[in-house]
Amino acid sequence: MFALLTGGLSDPTPFTGLNGLGLFVYWTVLEGRQGQSVGKIVMNIAVTDERGEAIDYVTAAIESFGKAFLLPLDILVGWLAYEKEGLRLFNKLSSTIVIETDEEETGKPREVEYVYPSDR
Repeated sequence: MFALLTGGLSDPTPFTGLNGLGLFVYWTVLEGRQGQSVGKIVMNIAVTDERGEAIDYVTAAIESFGKAFLLPLDILVGWLAYEKEGLRLFNKLSSTIVIETDEEETGKPREVEYVYPSDR
């Protein structure tokens, strides 16, 4: 019972207890502050409101609640109810969307030319 409440490492559901709470705080803080978690930065995507503007912490908390605690339900309802829009349930409830970001907006200096091994 204690493992269920604390979200212990052996718990098969990572979105319960302290694990879910930790994920909720992580996503709320980062997405409320800059619209991106570390994973979103790597994938060049961001969470915005429906107009493409930055979201606040309250909106980020609503959007993050679904993926931190109710992810299977959040995705399933999104697939069934908002298939054409490509939204999760809690994206719809928080009036948020996920957009692709321009690579230059990710903090890379604009004056630097990046050379990759495949470019040679």
